[in-house]
Amino acid sequence: MRILTALIVLIAIAAPLAGAAEKKPVVTVEAIRADLAKIRPRLVEAIGLAWPEGLEVELVDRAGMRAILLEEFRRDVPILFPERPERSQRILAEMYANSLARVTRAKYGLISKKIHVSTGAVDELPKSLDRTRVLTFILAHEAVHAMDDRAFGLSALLAGAPDPEAHRALNMVIEGRAEHWSAQVAPHLGVPAEVDRTLVARRDPAMRRLRDAGRRFVASIEKRDPDLLGRMLVEPPRTTSTVFHPDRYGRPFDPPDAVATLVAAKPKGKVEPLSELHLRNRLGERMKDPEIEKMFAGYLAGAAVVTPRELRVSLTEHDSAAAAKAFLAGLMAFEGQAAGESATFATGPLAHPDGRKFKWWAWLRGPRVIHVVGPADVDVLKELGPTLAPPPREK
Repeated sequence: MRILTALIVLIAIAAPLAGAAEKKPVVTVEAIRADLAKIRPRLVEAIGLAWPEGLEVELVDRAGMRAILLEEFRRDVPILFPERPERSQRILAEMYANSLARVTRAKYGLISKKIHVSTGAVDELPKSLDRTRVLTFILAHEAVHAMDDRAFGLSALLAGAPDPEAHRALNMVIEGRAEHWSAQVAPHLGVPAEVDRTLVARRDPAMRRLRDAGRRFVASIEKRDPDLLGRMLVEPPRTTSTVFHPDRYGRPFDPPDAVATLVAAKPKGKVEPLSELHLRNRLGERMKDPEIEKMFAGYLAGAAVVTPRELRVSLTEHDSAAAAKAFLAGLMAFEGQAAGESATFATGPLAHPDGRKFKWWAWLRGPRVIHVVGPADVDVLKELGPTLAPPPREK
């Protein structure tokens, strides 16, 4: 009887304490719908597209967000990594979904056609900011995706990308449009500029680079020729370089065929085009964005091959010898070397995960830069042949 009495007392005490401990939810479906009602006229006026009628909202936990992301990554990964076996593609899709589910606050589902809001991620928004205003900004971003999807069919456009680089470029434009238009309407929704800056600063560097470049692309096109704003999704850029260099979009532009140039040198191995987005992300591991921008000011195209001797050879084309020299100087800075004004050739040791001795080499050939990474004991000059080897005076 004493035990039963004690339990009754404990329950009586715990009940009000449990009620007091319950946290008021940061977000509700009703609040999201009210926000979208305010966002709708602003975006319709700014973009000139119709609002998707019946747009649904769903609150999900992180597991739910992961499931939504995984469904889309299972569609995208085979396009981005066609050379990978099916099992590897499945693993990659799961890795991406697991990683992004932890930080994705909201997402317009290209398959579900709903805006999904992650309650866990919203709860972890910076306390220094007004969380309701942050969510308004995020919802505006996702609403742009919903409007673009209704008008252009984003899922079909992504699925129809002819190659991985075209898929990456299209994704940059899609994200850039959402970034651009949400930032434009934010002041009219009571969202301070501090929210935009804070969210950008907290992003993963690769995602920030992708979205910032897309945002600059859209802003540049809007300023130059607003008629191209709708065309950029129907006839998207075919390369990420075009997104990084928006002045090339919608104008005659015939870059050198870096793949053909490298193939003509008859290297042993399959030659693949280089992605400027991937190059910038790699360099961004040790360099700041202004340094990278300087390197790529005159960048046109690139290609790479891995030979049986484990040499990774890349060839980049630039619009002038001066631009090529700036790119070489950037490569040297990336490897921790100071570039002299007359530097046309550089080399140095390179750490390798398994402890083997590796080296890197880089040199100029007119408006081209050749960059090689491989085992230190390989005779690089002999391996590459006269077409790619440095000029005689540099040997």
